[in-house]
Amino acid sequence: MYGPSWPRRVDRRAERGNYEPHDEPPFLVDARTLGAALSAYGAHFSVNIKPYDGSLEFFPLEAGTPPRYFFYTQVNGDQSIVDIHVTRGNDELCPKQDLAFVLLADDLVEIGGLIC
Repeated sequence: MYGPSWPRRVDRRAERGNYEPHDEPPFLVDARTLGAALSAYGAHFSVNIKPYDGSLEFFPLEAGTPPRYFFYTQVNGDQSIVDIHVTRGNDELCPKQDLAFVLLADDLVEIGGLIC
C-alpha cells in the first residue's frame, strides 16, 4: 500500500544539499478486502480512513453515481479527501467506497489525490 503516510517516492539526500527521488517499497498488509487493508493502514499510521459522506458544502456527492472518495484524518485532526485505487496487474481499478472489495495477493492499494 501507498498513501500520504507511506509515499511511493521520497527524496533522499544524495550528497550535501542535493536530493534525488527514491522509490520506496510498499507498506505490506495481509488483507483480503479493501476495508481490512484500510483498517491495517490506519492502525499502523494512526489515521482514520472512512467513506466520504458528502458533508462538505463545497464538495457535494454527484447525484446518480456511486460515492467514491474517503476522509483521511490524521491524529492531529488534519483532514483531507482522498481517492483509493487498486492496481491489479496492468489494470487500475477504482473500487469506490466498496469496503468489501476483494483484494488479491499481488494487488497494490494506493491512497492519493482525487483522480477520477
